[in-house]
Amino acid sequence: MKKLAVLVLLLSGMILSANNLLENPDFTEQNNRVKGWGIKKNSCKVQNGVVNITLKKGQELQLFSSTVVLDQKERAPIRFGMEYKGTCATKGWQHAVILANLVYQDGTKESWPKVLIPIPLKADDWQKLEKTVNLPKPVKSFNFMILLKDETNAAIKNPYVREKSKKADNQQALIVLPENALPSESFAAEELANHIQKMTDKRPPVVSEKHLSKTADAIFFIGRTAKAQEKGFDFSRFTPEQWQISSVQNGVIIGGGEKCGTLFGVYNYLENICGVRWYTVSETKIPKLKTLPVKNIFLSGKPAFDYRSLYVEAHDYDGHFLSRNRQNSNFSGWKFSVYDGIAHIGHSVHTHCRWVNGSKYFKKNPEIFALNPKGKRYQGALCLMNPETRKAMIEEVRAALRKRYAQADTKPLGAMQLVNISHMDHQEYCHCQKCKDFAAKYQALSACDIDFINEVAAELKKEFPNVIFQTLAYTYTEKPPVGLKVADNVCVQMCDTTSNVVASVEHSDNTFFLDSLKAWTEIAKNVMVWDYWITYNFHNSTLAGDLPCATEETTAQDILAFQKLGVSMVFSEMEFYDGRMDVFDYKQYLYLKLLENPSLDFKKLASEFANDYYGAAGKLFLEYRSRLAEIQKKWHPYIPWDPQYGRFTYLTMDFLKDMQDLFDRGEKILASDPVRLKRWRHARVSLDRAVIVRMSFIAEEFLRTGKPIEEFPFNLGVIIKRIEKVVKEQSAARYDVRNIRLAQKNAPVITANILKKVNSNWKKIADRYSMFKLAVPTAAQLPAELANISRSELHIFPLYSSYLAFETLRKGSFQLAVEKDSLFGNVVRREFKAEKMNDALHAYTYRTDTKSHYSAVKLPGDILKQPGWHWVKFGKIKVDANTYLALTSSWECQLDVSVLAGPERKAKTYDLWVRVRFNNADPQKTYLEFDSVIFK
Repeated sequence: MKKLAVLVLLLSGMILSANNLLENPDFTEQNNRVKGWGIKKNSCKVQNGVVNITLKKGQELQLFSSTVVLDQKERAPIRFGMEYKGTCATKGWQHAVILANLVYQDGTKESWPKVLIPIPLKADDWQKLEKTVNLPKPVKSFNFMILLKDETNAAIKNPYVREKSKKADNQQALIVLPENALPSESFAAEELANHIQKMTDKRPPVVSEKHLSKTADAIFFIGRTAKAQEKGFDFSRFTPEQWQISSVQNGVIIGGGEKCGTLFGVYNYLENICGVRWYTVSETKIPKLKTLPVKNIFLSGKPAFDYRSLYVEAHDYDGHFLSRNRQNSNFSGWKFSVYDGIAHIGHSVHTHCRWVNGSKYFKKNPEIFALNPKGKRYQGALCLMNPETRKAMIEEVRAALRKRYAQADTKPLGAMQLVNISHMDHQEYCHCQKCKDFAAKYQALSACDIDFINEVAAELKKEFPNVIFQTLAYTYTEKPPVGLKVADNVCVQMCDTTSNVVASVEHSDNTFFLDSLKAWTEIAKNVMVWDYWITYNFHNSTLAGDLPCATEETTAQDILAFQKLGVSMVFSEMEFYDGRMDVFDYKQYLYLKLLENPSLDFKKLASEFANDYYGAAGKLFLEYRSRLAEIQKKWHPYIPWDPQYGRFTYLTMDFLKDMQDLFDRGEKILASDPVRLKRWRHARVSLDRAVIVRMSFIAEEFLRTGKPIEEFPFNLGVIIKRIEKVVKEQSAARYDVRNIRLAQKNAPVITANILKKVNSNWKKIADRYSMFKLAVPTAAQLPAELANISRSELHIFPLYSSYLAFETLRKGSFQLAVEKDSLFGNVVRREFKAEKMNDALHAYTYRTDTKSHYSAVKLPGDILKQPGWHWVKFGKIKVDANTYLALTSSWECQLDVSVLAGPERKAKTYDLWVRVRFNNADPQKTYLEFDSVIFK
């Protein structure tokens, strides 16, 4: 270990080059204590290693002593510590920032500021700051300083600078570009000019530095200007997205990496200095300013991850919104144009059989395709251990890369080029002996994928050294191989298909994913997390998809955890689904910000969005999310990425009623604010959907109270109409944004087509919603043994809800039918051969977290000989907080019964009754029909 102590310098009213300052730190080392001080206009004493500071009002920046410990292990952490006492005339220092120059042992260099933590400094109060920063690789040398920054009296609040406001209605601004400006620099200047015009009502001229002949009150030097280089900007050291902003006399220099750095610098100036916010594709906050801030500014940084992609459907087709929020992937077809940070070449994902497709290869070379368990070749997967498969893949990918590189002059390549070579989106893989033996050798099915892509990547690296080849750790390949390394030009995309989304990845619920991710980072240089920041049911997203779920804080924790683990890339799915997603705009904005900087203050970020976006109802919105998080914590459900609606156990009748009342109050508050009222109604839609799709559970909860039906707290007709209005309103508005940009002249036609599609989709959704009814089974309809049992002791659920959750998963097998003599008006039916009927009748409970059977019982023989409905008592069955009930041996009729475990999450045993009927009225078919179940 090596310990360094760094001298304190006070900067008050001084403007220094950040590069010069960092490369020449003035420090002495002796017993980890500071011996000398460079002080200007400040009273400061050092006694026994403690810094005593007296600050005067108006002093803005302070660099002071600290200790850093370097641990020379791989990916060494740096531990910072300091201790001080201060007396301030101002209210207090708000942030600590580290400025540093690092030289790694491999010779690469990096410069960064990192906001450590908020540290309010009270008068005469002892303060300690301790922080560990994980580095990606061992460090050779490290120069640093720590800044305390005060925002108390800032004219424009931000964590970095305080500038006194002044009256200057006639301030003149000017934007200066270098001669032969790069396309990205020209675009950065255009973006700055557009926003300055909106902030000040004056559009500044953009001129070449070579022709600069006049001065202005606020001059912005953009990119690789001579002024920037004169002031110490070393553009050769900037990574593609790294940026720096520094004040000069009457102006600001903004520069950075060639691809996105300068542009991201402009965006950081507009956001962090001027207060601009890009909340959604079409909703931006641009404050009106009399004076553009240009003094006492030093900002620098780069995004936390090399790859950042929030897949939210392609409703931002020109890429401006995503670029402004510092995303850098065009995965979804976003057109980042000349400032694209990432170039995806070829197919996006699930690509094995797209590169080597059956129509071209199967007839002549069937052996390069997978062998199924029955010993037959099929076109749905590849045989990865066959050398001919690898040759074919290399040829196909090489041809695509050559074609793309030939277009580079007119279609610029990004700073990073990615090619996806990954298995298809199913559970099928090759069962030939070679593949089985190789997987067994390395103790994981992923071994075949890794060895395959390693060889392909090694061959293509000869011609394309800058390309990174991606493969998936997904479903059956999530477990990493043991003893097999991943090539340095290969990226593993680790998908989280097992975790509980309402718990952080570091929670005990999610051990499998976290352990797998850690193992992948040990054997792979490049690891991308493919995360699901939406809860949805693949097979029927109109119903189970994305009910109210407070995942925002756990996702913030996850992003920070990914950074600590050394993950370099993050891709997340967050589809929009025509406006039905849970508080989409709120989550999208938070996640965009956190992907750039995971250390941001989450509560401050959330509060700012809520109060800006929902105005006077902002506090109510934050209360809603807070109470949602609290009740989730109380029930602690296990919610996977594709849950049934039974999984949302915490959405109880009382909670939903309270939240509906809260949104009613918000509507009254925003009655005179139509813009924010529209946003408020959109925030409510997932709550309304929860009332509809969880009706069988809510109704059961209500009926067990014994209250009269007239007191049921929800009007389903009103709620469905409200959802309809929001879905149509949001669909038309969101998709107009995308399509009108693509075809301005055809906007009316496009709008009409969108509305036609939305109306058609809504009819299907409304038909399904109408099936959720409040029905009251009478005592006469219950089993005779239960007729005199108190309703509070029984749990009665319709089985049609299981069909609605899985209708397209088992298309053609289970069907929904209207039956007047059923308890709830609808039944599900399954065709069986008569002789197999008794074998089909089983009841299982299955734990989703451990993927194991919990209990199982079988129907007694000959129970269905008599016609009509039968209440069949299956016997004792066990449930807990992560349980499905499955009926029939085919598992197609499923019902989530997690709610029966209650918030205490304890396993319980119930008597299970199933209402079932044998139906052979159709001479061509024999049906087994299910009506409802009772748990006692």
